[in-house]
Amino acid sequence: MKKSIWILGLSLILLFIFGFNAHAQPKEVTESVTTTYYVTAKLVPLGPDRGFMTYDAIGLAVCDTGQGLFHQATVRVLGSATGEKGKSSDERGNGVWNLMNGDKVFMTVKAAGESAKPGVAGITRGHQQ
Repeated sequence: MKKSIWILGLSLILLFIFGFNAHAQPKEVTESVTTTYYVTAKLVPLGPDRGFMTYDAIGLAVCDTGQGLFHQATVRVLGSATGEKGKSSDERGNGVWNLMNGDKVFMTVKAAGESAKPGVAGITRGHQQ
């Protein structure tokens, strides 16, 4: 009798430890947001028309509708890019969105961009996953 109680108790403990383990599930959300960033960048010249940059960006998102999952979410992204003659095609970064409900959304960034003239910030197009 004692042996079966011990086995039952051990089974219940293992069930609680391993059976009720919740994992984050990937979900897809589409929202229109405006994000304002403050960026600290480090630049290394690699020649007259070429350079390498790393950056640390923090930002705040505001949904166009005034509500939504990403409304008033903060974001932090660390990334890098190589630029040549005002163009960049290899920007990569990783970041995290901190939502108002306490959830975190992890992302990767891949982007390419071009500046209107050297030394002036330009437009970057990219994709977040």
